[in-house]
Amino acid sequence: MKIDPSLVEDICLGNVGDISAAWKTRAAMLAAGFPHTSGASSVNRFCSSGLKAVQDIANQISNGSIDIGIALGGECMSKGRAAGPSFSPEVVANQEAADCRQPMIQTSENVGNDFNISRRQQDEYAVESFRRAEVAQKAGWFDDEIVPITTKVKDPKTGEEKTVTLTRDEGPRYGTTLESLLKIRPAMPQFGDKTTGGNASQVTDGGKLPRLGITKAFDPS
Repeated sequence: MKIDPSLVEDICLGNVGDISAAWKTRAAMLAAGFPHTSGASSVNRFCSSGLKAVQDIANQISNGSIDIGIALGGECMSKGRAAGPSFSPEVVANQEAADCRQPMIQTSENVGNDFNISRRQQDEYAVESFRRAEVAQKAGWFDDEIVPITTKVKDPKTGEEKTVTLTRDEGPRYGTTLESLLKIRPAMPQFGDKTTGGNASQVTDGGKLPRLGITKAFDPS
């Protein structure tokens, strides 16, 4: 759907790891041709940030604040994330507040324990997930959702830098078997033995496909 950029009233990016996301969203939307009269913002609800961006734009449309908006998401995990915040003694005196600093793998282990999800069940689910992703990728089902990006990457072993064009998600590991996953050591054994580098999400750089929201009252003609 081709929409005049000047008609887009707000753009919202879901992002967790970048404290400068709002500035980057604003600069990117201006560089992309949207007018300075359009708004730009970022939201962070951890793993639900992309959905929160969609909700933010949808709510604005439903209550009549805007007619057209765009929601999207993006992360650059390879640059690392800042350490969790430091809390005052008065805050950490509350156990639930102190638990906010738990790393994601620790919460994964907690959930596995609470709902009796075994290591083997997680590995079995991961194998099936990889299988489905491989089938879908080879069939080209994701091709029209990915915009090729040309960038520079550095070989971690040699330090050599080269230019590459990325055309597909590099996450799926073809031919993954249950036997191979069961051999992988727990990622953080101090928290538990269920979450590994084989059954957890990989470090990812990328973006979620923008979602265009338009009020029903809008007439594209």
